[in-house]
Amino acid sequence: MSKSKQKIETILKIDNLRIIKETCLQKGDYNEAIVIGEQIVNVALKADMNSIALEEKDKLVELKQKMNRDKKLHQIKKQCEGIDEEFNYLISMGNVLHAHNLVQQFLKLNEEEDDLEAIEEIQELIKKDRKEWINYKVQNNM
Repeated sequence: MSKSKQKIETILKIDNLRIIKETCLQKGDYNEAIVIGEQIVNVALKADMNSIALEEKDKLVELKQKMNRDKKLHQIKKQCEGIDEEFNYLISMGNVLHAHNLVQQFLKLNEEEDDLEAIEEIQELIKKDRKEWINYKVQNNM
């Protein structure tokens, strides 16, 4: 097989793998997309298509970072659910100070996360905390 035919077949293979990878991404199957991305890198390297391999490696790094970010946000949302339940319980028991401190500790613990307050569940928790805290301060002349 001629070199140009081999190159065309390799490009077609890479394009097909990219389509499969994109489908995986659209489905949210990031792990499979990473596997396919690694296949693209391997195919490109075997064919001495280093720029394609490098480009795909960069995309894999971005994808892995996105996965880690999504995983961290999911963990924070789960934590927020637990904090919200505890907050509601403390408020129902009249322990506004402890409930407020709980929310503040949660926010402090996660303060390095970008756009933390953009998470809807956290926005709601902050609103509830502000409302209860303002009422508490008014009632206690603070």
